[in-house]
Amino acid sequence: MIHVIESFTCPKTGIAEKNEDMLYVGEHFVAVVDGSTSQGIITGKSEGRLTAELIVGALDRLPYDSDGASAVAFLQNELADYLKGKENIDLGAVAVIYSIARKEIWLIGDCQCAINGKVHTNAKEVDVIMAAMRSMLIQSLLAQGYTEKDLLKHDISRDMIEPLLKEQTHLRNIIGGYGYPCLCGKKEVTQFSVFQVNAGDEVILASDGYPRLFSTLAQSEQALKKLIEVDPLLYREYHSTKGLRPGNVGFDDRTYIRFVVD
Repeated sequence: MIHVIESFTCPKTGIAEKNEDMLYVGEHFVAVVDGSTSQGIITGKSEGRLTAELIVGALDRLPYDSDGASAVAFLQNELADYLKGKENIDLGAVAVIYSIARKEIWLIGDCQCAINGKVHTNAKEVDVIMAAMRSMLIQSLLAQGYTEKDLLKHDISRDMIEPLLKEQTHLRNIIGGYGYPCLCGKKEVTQFSVFQVNAGDEVILASDGYPRLFSTLAQSEQALKKLIEVDPLLYREYHSTKGLRPGNVGFDDRTYIRFVVD
């Protein structure tokens, strides 16, 4: 069992239906699922949102005593089953899942978690490279006469790296090199982290919408607010593949849950 202290999810657009993050608190599992940013729309939903919904639905059917490897395989198989007979659908998500029965956290992709204040992250190397490239491009554009205000209205740097972001999807679940884990219904996911917790431990699960994870939601939100105030393009203080877009309330969807293990 767990005792939830606080939880929160917020879409970058401020529109709940467009949130590609999902928070799941079930009888046997607790999870934060982060659907990949995508362009495709399926039955009125983005592919990222659809993937998150499929994974959350699968968690209801996941055997309560599953270990990490069998749970990840189960989720991949659920997505693969959905894809049968469908073309041109690009599912993709990462997740951090807590198993109540096993007292284990499974970190799949670039979500994050904390146990008694110790934060564990899993940034994708390809994203680090793309974010650094975008920072360089912004600096180049500024040197050419663009202003930060111009780029906040239309982020040309994002346009410039977009083809490379699409190319990197071919590296999902590739072992070695720049490969990275992704729940997408294709290939076996073998790269994920397992963390053991004990009764009385305080646990945080979160998406990467929080550049820095703190021990309370208020602290994490305040740090994010301050970052966006001083670096809304996210190229100086913190490198990201995207900055704050016009009309949005954040640079990415974000989800946070803090609980104590009974």
